[in-house]
Amino acid sequence: MREDIKKLKDHFETKEGDKALFGNPVFLKDFENLESKYEEGSQKLLVNEILDTYIVILSTLRNQTKDKDVQLSIAAVTGRIENLKSHFLKNNDLKKKLQNLWAIKTGDAIVQRKALLELMAVFQKASKLNSRIQERKQNRRKRRQVRRTRIHSV
Repeated sequence: MREDIKKLKDHFETKEGDKALFGNPVFLKDFENLESKYEEGSQKLLVNEILDTYIVILSTLRNQTKDKDVQLSIAAVTGRIENLKSHFLKNNDLKKKLQNLWAIKTGDAIVQRKALLELMAVFQKASKLNSRIQERKQNRRKRRQVRRTRIHSV
């Protein structure tokens, strides 16, 4: 993998010290405090989407080059990314649900009326979920506090 990425960097003239390229990261910023900011399911979805974006970028690069050796390296890297990606969202159920939500025609009068009929039930379920999440966060804080207290008292 390292050798293939090195070939790609050399071919597409990507240098580590180039400030024009590395002033603001494209994806690395999303990994900062990933575990503390997001629940595990959200982390998996975010990483899955980043890997999807890499697959699109690599496909574009493959189409931009005639060099067969570079195309083979891109195919190898893409294969490794797809393999890794398969571990993040095994059945892609969450992603499919999100895509379906994004596709809802919010301007459609029938959709709007149905949504109004469901609003109270959805709001109650979301509130209940939020309460459980907040309760879990409080319990984690309490456990950490107890551990710190034990460590400091020793």
